[in-house]
Amino acid sequence: MHIFTPSKLTKGYTEVFEQLGFQLSNQPKEIFLPFGKQSVHEFESYLNYPEVKYFLQIPDIHLFSKKTQLWMNMVNYFGLDKSLKILPQTYILNTKKDRTKLEELSQRSDLSFIAKGNQQRRQSIKLINASEIPELYNDSKYKLIQEIIDSRNILSERAFNIRMFMIMNFSKGEFKSYISTNGKLVHSDNDINYISDTDHYEDELPLLLIDVFSDKYALNRNKILSQLKKICAAVSEVYIDKVDWTKFVQEKNFCQLFGIDLIMDQDHQLKLLEINNRPQIKSYNNRDKSFKDAIFADWIDHFLLNRNKLRLEWIQTYSY
Repeated sequence: MHIFTPSKLTKGYTEVFEQLGFQLSNQPKEIFLPFGKQSVHEFESYLNYPEVKYFLQIPDIHLFSKKTQLWMNMVNYFGLDKSLKILPQTYILNTKKDRTKLEELSQRSDLSFIAKGNQQRRQSIKLINASEIPELYNDSKYKLIQEIIDSRNILSERAFNIRMFMIMNFSKGEFKSYISTNGKLVHSDNDINYISDTDHYEDELPLLLIDVFSDKYALNRNKILSQLKKICAAVSEVYIDKVDWTKFVQEKNFCQLFGIDLIMDQDHQLKLLEINNRPQIKSYNNRDKSFKDAIFADWIDHFLLNRNKLRLEWIQTYSY
């Protein structure tokens, strides 16, 4: 089969698709992968092409792939109190209500925050003191301020993020979402830095992340799984409420893979940091490559095309 994409793919994506036996095409074929800055426009322009039967994207991904939209849509749907059980406290820089609160916080020299933009791969994220907040008002690179969740001294002295994968799938008129029980830990480069770095992996850990928590660190496996399911179900519920359903052409299949970054607080509660609609495919070692190959194989061969068995364990979190 062919994967059609009018945009140039990264080397990593190209290699993975070719390893799975797909040929890439710049002409409309069975499977369509929008990619790059024009992906939303490309996606909508090919919805009614008869030769395109499968889409490696779902409609309206901006509803949660943009950090500002994720926070605002969650709060608008669930309210602030419930949203704070899922996400860290967040302030949007260009909203009047949040600006008022940020003006108050900027007087607190004892507070620190994380400033974030909508770019991925740590390109627009930095640690700031509260007094620096006003400097960001006219800086288009940063969109929001987020409270710091301190994950140090839970697994080690360094801070860490949890990187998992979520799939949203629409087929035969039914929407479902899934979360992998496989993932990885991404650590900070030292015990002072709160921000984890993609170049600092805990290489000796096995792939089954949930088992790492339950076996090596004596954390409750069922509790971790339950939290993961609730977070992904909440995101799916908000998406279902906000999406333009006319874009789901009934006779076609839509399936998208997301990378989700989470953090654990000192009470072992998970919080969702962000959702990436183009998960990083770069591998850091052979084990990491095997893991990502399996993730992509499950995404396309099982969830999209329903032609091969799963390689990894996935848990259904939502159905509509």
